[in-house]
Amino acid sequence: ADDAEALLGEDLWKNRDWEGVVARYSQLVQDYPDSEWAPLAYYRIAMAWFYQVEGPRYDLGIMKRAERELSLFLKRKGGTPKQKETARKALDRLHDWMARRAYRTAHYYMTVGSPVGAWIYLKELVDQYPGTQAAREGAKELPLWEKRARRWKARHPFEKIEVKE
Repeated sequence: ADDAEALLGEDLWKNRDWEGVVARYSQLVQDYPDSEWAPLAYYRIAMAWFYQVEGPRYDLGIMKRAERELSLFLKRKGGTPKQKETARKALDRLHDWMARRAYRTAHYYMTVGSPVGAWIYLKELVDQYPGTQAAREGAKELPLWEKRARRWKARHPFEKIEVKE
C-alpha cells in the first residue's frame, strides 16, 4: 500500500504538481511513518514547498512553510547526501529571498515616512539573515533608522508601537 502511495507521489512529482506532491507524500508519511519511502517523501514534501515559492516578492506564508519543511528535512535522519545538499542550497536561496523581501519592506517604510517600520524590518533582516547581501546592506542603514525610530517614539509616547530591543 505504501508502494502505491509512493508511485502516485512519483507521478505528481514528474508532473510538477507541487500541491499534489505535498498532499500525497504527507499522506504516505502519516499512514506509513516507518515506510522505506518516508525519507524520499520528506525530501519531496520540502522541495515541493520550495518550488511553490516564486522569488522574494512571493507570499511570506509559503516562504515560511518552505523554510520550515526544508529545515525539518535537514534535521531528520535519512535522505541521500545529494538530497541533503539540494535541500541546503534551496534553504540558502530561500533565506536570500526572505532577506531581500525584508529589505524591500524596510525601504517601503522609509518612503512612507515610518522610521519605526523601517527599523523593525532592518533589524529583522540583520538578525535573521546575517549571511546575505541584503543583510550586509541593511546593517549599514540600521544605525540611522534606529536613531530616527527612537526619536519618533520620544515624540509620540502614547502610540502603541513596540520596538523590540
